[in-house]
Parts: sequence; C-alpha cells; structure tokens
Amino acid sequence: MTQTATTEIPKRKKRSKKESPPEKEKPKNGKQKKVEAKAAPSKNGKSKKEALPLPAALLPEEQETKGKSKKLINVDALILESCKAVGISCEYPVQFSSPVNCVHSGSFLFDLVSSGGFRNGRMHTISGPSGAGKSTLMQYVVLAAQKQGLRIYHFDIEKSAIFTYMKRQGIKMGDDYRLANGDRGYYYFRPRTLEEAYKAACRLLEILPTPQNPNTRPDTILIMDSYKSMVPQEHLDGKATLGLHARLHDYWQPILRNQIENSTATLVATNQMRVKGIGSFFCREEESAGNALKFYADARYLITRSKTGSDQKGWGKCPDHVSPVALRVLKNRMCDSEGIKADMRFIRGLGFDLLHDRLAFLVMIDEVKKLEKNMLELAGEKCSYKKARSLMREKEWYKLCQKKRKDIKVYEDFFNKRAPAEEWEL
Repeated sequence: MTQTATTEIPKRKKRSKKESPPEKEKPKNGKQKKVEAKAAPSKNGKSKKEALPLPAALLPEEQETKGKSKKLINVDALILESCKAVGISCEYPVQFSSPVNCVHSGSFLFDLVSSGGFRNGRMHTISGPSGAGKSTLMQYVVLAAQKQGLRIYHFDIEKSAIFTYMKRQGIKMGDDYRLANGDRGYYYFRPRTLEEAYKAACRLLEILPTPQNPNTRPDTILIMDSYKSMVPQEHLDGKATLGLHARLHDYWQPILRNQIENSTATLVATNQMRVKGIGSFFCREEESAGNALKFYADARYLITRSKTGSDQKGWGKCPDHVSPVALRVLKNRMCDSEGIKADMRFIRGLGFDLLHDRLAFLVMIDEVKKLEKNMLELAGEKCSYKKARSLMREKEWYKLCQKKRKDIKVYEDFFNKRAPAEEWEL
C-alpha cells in the first residue's frame, strides 16, 4: 500500500489585545491620495441621485482673513430662497382690520365691535338661539352689500328668506340688481345637502380672481344661512352615524377657508346655539356642528334676544313691541375685541332699530354722553332717550355716523381706551 502525503495547514496566529494593528504604508511625498466616494447603489441596483447644486447667488464666497481663505454662506438668502421654492410667504400680514380692508355690515354698532365690518379673505360666524334675529341680520348685510356695489352669493339653506319682507327693506331681487359693469350682482341658492352647499361655494370662489393686495376691500360677499341647516346626504338616505355632521364640516372647512383666502371675497355665516345639559343642571350653550366651525372662523359673534318690553341696562325699558338684543364678540383674530358687548334693539315686524343703532354707536365712541336717569347729552343739550332717538332721523347725524365709521382713528382710540398698551420689563 502506498501512503498519501498529507500537507499540514499552518494555523493562523491570534493577535493579542496589546498588539497594535499594522500601520498602512504612507506615500513617499507624505500626502495621502484622496479617494472619491462613489454613489452607493440602492436596493434596485440604481445609484442614488446626486444633490442639486446651489443657485449662483447662494454659492459660498471666499473671504481672506490673515492669509487664510474662509468660506461663508449667505444664510438669509438661502432661507428666503428655500421658502420661495416651497411657496411659503415670509411677509408680515396686515393683522388689524379697518374700513380700508372691510365692507360695511349694515350696522354701525357691528362695524365698531368688529373693527370695520367684514374683512377680505376672512370667515365670520354669527351664532345665537332660534329667533334671535340672525337671518334678519343677514338681510341687512345683503342690503348694505348692494349699496356698496358688491357681488352677492346668498345660500339660504334653512329657507328663511321672505321675498316680500326683503323687498320692503329695499333689497333688489334677481336681475334688478346689476354691478357697475352690467353683470348680475345677486345670486340666490337653495342647496339640498351639505355636500352640495360646500361644492357650489368652492366652485364659485374658484372663479374669482386672486387678490394682488390682501389689504383691499372685498368685491364679493358669500352668505351661508346656516351651518346647522346643512344636512349630509347619508343622513337623508338613512345611513347617518354618530358625529357625521361634525366630521363633514371638519373635512370641508379647511378647503373653504383656502378658497376664501385666495379670492377677493369674504364669508359671513350663521350657526345655531344649543343648550347642552340635563334639565336645569350643568346647562351651557354651545355651537352645533362640531368644533371645526369654531376653529376655522376668524371672528365669532353671539347674538341673543330678550322678551319684548324688557328693561335694557343703561337704556331704560323697551316699548311693548320692541325687544332688547345683545351682541357680544366671542373671538376676533383681526383686533382685540373679545368680550365687547353692544346693545341693539329689535322692532317686531320691522327688524332692527336703525335709529337706536346710530345713537348707541355715537355713545360708544364718546360723541354722545350718557347721563344719569337715562338722560343723554347731544351737542351740549340734555334730552331724553326718546328725543335723542328721533334726532337720529336728521341727515346731519347720519352723515356724522358715516364719517366716524370710515375714520381709522376712531377704531384705534376705541380699542386703546378699552385695553391700553403696557410695556413689560424683563
């Protein structure tokens, strides 16, 4: 038998912990070659895309300091260029509302507490219990918009508009109202469902041009009366689920807000107040249709109406056919008017008392002084409320109200008097 030769494989020596790794050979000139990093291949085998180069204006500039070159990057220009590429605006908005960027609401008191009226690109909500006068106030808004030559989109969802009553107030219906260019100016809609109302409103706002200057007055007013009357299609089909109404408003409100901000229009809507609680315990009034209507609204107002013939604080007892109305600001992002109250009056069968509206407006801006025992001082003469109200029929007092309503300084003095500015020491 022949023996086969076996070769022994040398065992690999283990390096002790104390031994250091072998040093790499250095080049003769003392400089190490730079190895260019290649793009790492991805899972699908394709190499990753290289980073986009910076714009020429943002390239680092070399600055020589003590013989050494140092690269500097213009950070401010880089931030502005990045925001511009994404589409984010870095300009400060005009926060304070004024008659320059608002339209008249039809009430001098409402204009005062809202700092000018209804502002361009904003959403306004007027809430209140049933029968408080919300729909009637919307008709005054329509009348004031026609006098200012605005385009009107009137969504009467709860079908509360009475045409004979509107014509009695002086509102032009249908083709009777024309804009300055001859186009029809008043459009009346009665959507059946919530989806129809939102889709139609967004489509109408898309037609409007984009405002070049956001600090201008709107040329279109969108009226929605009311949020509570919007019924989802699933509810009519008998497939309603818990919270359906609120979820749909939560979906459509940001879309509608985006359309309003990018158009030359303003939105005025109404909503119903409901009492939440059991019996007379833990009762509180809340707006219906969810919290999305509260969040996306730029201004919210509460209107409440008392019984006819009731006493109105500071103004005396109302006649039997007149009921006091309280207007309160719940929220306003355009001025510091939260919590301000205004006293209005409602005449049965006629609507809001416009003579009282003028008188109360002049009292709130200190043009007319209030005295004891419901007495007033007009032009240096003392008179009763009844006589002062009748004087508001004269043209000179109406012209004075119009002049003060358009004066920006009147609003600045009114809000500064209410909450003077204070400097904080840090």
